[in-house]
Amino acid sequence: MFAIELKRQFRDLVNLFFIVGLPVLIYIAIGTTNDFADINFGDGNIAMSIMIALAAYGAASATTGIATQAGVEKIRGWGRQLGLTPLSDARYIAVKVGVGSIIALLPLVIVYAIGALTKAEAPLEDWILTFLILFVGSMMFGFYGLIFAFAMRSEGAANASTGLLVLFGFLGNLFIPLSGTLLQIGRFTPFYGYAMLAKYPVVHGKMYSTGADFYEDPLWYGLVNMAVWLVIFVVLALVLARKTRERQ
Repeated sequence: MFAIELKRQFRDLVNLFFIVGLPVLIYIAIGTTNDFADINFGDGNIAMSIMIALAAYGAASATTGIATQAGVEKIRGWGRQLGLTPLSDARYIAVKVGVGSIIALLPLVIVYAIGALTKAEAPLEDWILTFLILFVGSMMFGFYGLIFAFAMRSEGAANASTGLLVLFGFLGNLFIPLSGTLLQIGRFTPFYGYAMLAKYPVVHGKMYSTGADFYEDPLWYGLVNMAVWLVIFVVLALVLARKTRERQ
């Protein structure tokens, strides 16, 4: 099933274009055309921080989009067919998350490649470590996408999950630097911990906000944030998967 799902995703060229295109275009617009992108920041520069944030969004969008396609499968009766097989709910979820993680490599590789060819700068070990953190962390958003798929079981699941993901991206400090109340709220959203942990090898917790103000977040902020959201997403996905199978 994993092999079949993976081949199907690579044949959907339109979907792949949007998964990769949005973060790439935003990075080019923000991270390569502004003078502030060259400013030294941590072990690298501002452009490197922007690149990591947008790569995080691209990877999360990929895993989310793949997972929510499970909702369409439910409409077409695919869930009933799977219910007749030995495939468990946990393995079904693992297949969806696994395929989404493989597709997530595309925006990661392309955004990082463009960053390397433009203004992003950091030691080689930081490039490798941040890439690995983004790749592994993106699996969490596969479970997030499955929640919408199992809860809505309709074509609107993909729109709802990706739409909310844009809001999470804004509150998670991915698109523009936040400050004040919005920043405090954003610290409790799933993107904040994910992006913070990915940036940590380069910036060591140092962040910038509107008005060119700098502040520092301790490492445990990101660790606790991501651990809590991972547990929430996994538990909800498993519970909703079982309920969906019972209704069928």
